[in-house]
Amino acid sequence: MNYKRKLQKQLQAIPLPPAEAVLPAAAQKHPKATLRYGKRPIGVTVTALLLAGILAVGGVAAIPELVRYLNARQITDQGYRITEVPDGWIGIDDLDDLELLRDPANRNTNFILMKDIQIPNQAYQSGGRYENGFLPLGTYVEKNDVGDIELTYYDGTFHGNGYVISNLRLGAEQIPLGTTPCTLVGLFGYTSAKIIYLGLENVEIELLDPPAENDIYIGALASKAGVVGGCYAKDVTIKLQAQSGNRNTTALGTLCGYAEYVDSCYVRNATLTVNDDSRGSILLAGGIAGTAFSCVTSFFEGSMSVNAQGYKQCLKDPISAMLYPAYMPVLLTEEAMKLVQEKLKESEADDFNYKKFMSFYQRIDLDSVDRISNEDRAEHREEALLAYFEHLNSTSTALYETDVSQVRLWYVLDSATSVEELASNSQLLINAFGSAETFSAFCMEHYIKCGQLCCYSFDMGASVSREELANFDFDCLWIETQGGVTLRAFEE
Repeated sequence: MNYKRKLQKQLQAIPLPPAEAVLPAAAQKHPKATLRYGKRPIGVTVTALLLAGILAVGGVAAIPELVRYLNARQITDQGYRITEVPDGWIGIDDLDDLELLRDPANRNTNFILMKDIQIPNQAYQSGGRYENGFLPLGTYVEKNDVGDIELTYYDGTFHGNGYVISNLRLGAEQIPLGTTPCTLVGLFGYTSAKIIYLGLENVEIELLDPPAENDIYIGALASKAGVVGGCYAKDVTIKLQAQSGNRNTTALGTLCGYAEYVDSCYVRNATLTVNDDSRGSILLAGGIAGTAFSCVTSFFEGSMSVNAQGYKQCLKDPISAMLYPAYMPVLLTEEAMKLVQEKLKESEADDFNYKKFMSFYQRIDLDSVDRISNEDRAEHREEALLAYFEHLNSTSTALYETDVSQVRLWYVLDSATSVEELASNSQLLINAFGSAETFSAFCMEHYIKCGQLCCYSFDMGASVSREELANFDFDCLWIETQGGVTLRAFEE
């Protein structure tokens, strides 16, 4: 049975309201809110764009079978706080505990926040603990035995546990990223961490005249992170001003500069301002993330102003500036990858582009992973991937229709893939499949999570209600509060 008939059969078994009754409320009555798929605002056309030919069965946007893969959560259905530190974790009660993340010996340690932390103003004064601003956590620059510089990252899980870190004045750290020097600004630096249920409030970032050759990554939560789920940032001000430079990439967002997954997050009362006279390849400015592999069920409420005429590409977006409908998938089963390979080979006279595309993916056999050492797992990201699979199986809304524990062969995208490489390879996919929309439909059919789904943007000061957030899970994750909505994990 082909994909469309299969889905039609599923949908026809459900009593459906009239199509107009299930359109996103944002499209019906809030002109400043937008339901987003990729970079294109959609409202009434959502079903036609996602699943052409299925419209006759009704308004699919609100149907659980469709939402199962539209809203593929990376976080658990948690609406409570953990009161005791789990075995094997380190609890954080104060700033001294938080500073443990600066120790490279803790790069694989899981941390859990057990109290709110408010950084006192005097910490930022002359002679204070953070006189030059709070520098990013979780990026470790060390020298090996022969004196060469090595860069390692925090690769554990940081569980905010529904608590908040507030009064953050974030400073810049300069690091070498491969052969490229980088400027990082964020609570976390350049990491592959999983950060969940953490709130940030009263955050200020002001980066003036960064080093001319440095790439720049800015985000209140992280310069670069892996999975970011169930987090929020409120009252955020970010200002970037550069007079000169010749950099490759600048990526900044009020939550993350760069992220692999963003799920069920929000940013409120945020202002992002960029005045960059540098020359450069690409500048990405996003309300939630500058760039991300995937962003779902999240919203941004704030304002953006971006002026960067010297860049070859300057992209800005209230959600994420670089989320195409066809974007490089992060994780594919071997079966799905074979189909992608076939399309790439069919579209080219030779196999150069196919080989180029494949060079960015690592094939992982979980049967062999089970037999290798923990050190090798960490080095090749298998450990994080295994934890990701375990997480998918523990949630009620899985990324894949089948039990992923039965799938042993996978392809995972190299997290070090540059923005330029992501953009060029996305274009390969668009060319191979004929259009971005065709590739999007392919991803949905094969449960490949990429792109931007069920995300909203609102102007500064807008009132946000649950009726305006179609497909948000108000049974488990979200709750309507006075003057807006919030995540249940942050309830007192």
